Amino acid sequence: MSVLVGVVVGVFVVLVAIEALAAAWTRRPAFELRDTVANVGVGLGALAISALWGGGSLVVLMLVWTFRLVDLGNAWWVWVLLFFAEDLRYYWFHRAHHRIRVLWASHEPHHSATWFNPTVSLRLGWFTVFSVLPFLAILVLLGFHPLMVLTMQAASLCYQIATHLSCVGRLGPLEHVLVTPSHHRVHHGQNDRYVDRNHGGVLIIWDRLFGTFQAEDEPVIFGVAGVDPSWNPLRVALREYVALGRDLLREGSVGDRLLRLVRTRSSTGPGAAPAPARPGD
Repeated sequence: MSVLVGVVVGVFVVLVAIEALAAAWTRRPAFELRDTVANVGVGLGALAISALWGGGSLVVLMLVWTFRLVDLGNAWWVWVLLFFAEDLRYYWFHRAHHRIRVLWASHEPHHSATWFNPTVSLRLGWFTVFSVLPFLAILVLLGFHPLMVLTMQAASLCYQIATHLSCVGRLGPLEHVLVTPSHHRVHHGQNDRYVDRNHGGVLIIWDRLFGTFQAEDEPVIFGVAGVDPSWNPLRVALREYVALGRDLLREGSVGDRLLRLVRTRSSTGPGAAPAPARPGD
């Protein structure tokens, strides 16, 4: 597991360097200090919780492994099959975290950034390490060994960091198959036509297949509609949980409160104010 973490960190550092060099070359700002510091702060919080959890994910998945339907082994074709299965798993995991209120509370911090660069990939929900487990468990039940699943998940994460590069434009024919930075900029937009679109991790084919694809065809307004930007990592990480808690207190019965947790969240906020103009825009 430590090797996987090291690889992800290495990829992150290289991509941040590429973004910084491209910004210096083109004289187009790609980072804002407060936003970057907030991203790092939220990321350190997520890392701390993951460290406290330790190998808990592997322990849980190894327990699930005892109930597997079949053992697919580790032949090359199983890895190929796992690549597609993991990416499809990620699509539905990601889409669920946009549509179900209690899961959105975990994912909202990632979307509240008002700048777009690889440091945003650090801005992870602190409790996503737990909410992802049921989705990973499905792959294990289907016969993929937990270590293979976690390895493929790490590989997908490395690719997803690259989709946060603001210096990369459209990539021609690759736009039809892969999730590109252009596709992911759309995903981070609070524009009405961009909200809840392009959920894929590596392949964009799932969005095209399930009707959630949107091309980048207007300037992106980053952030979450109706949410004021914050650079306090604690507030960024917990804001939506606090809002959800307040909504739960307004509900009368236990049944209504449970419904509030799983109810589909609103696709659009109370209104999207344009993000502050960036120097050089």
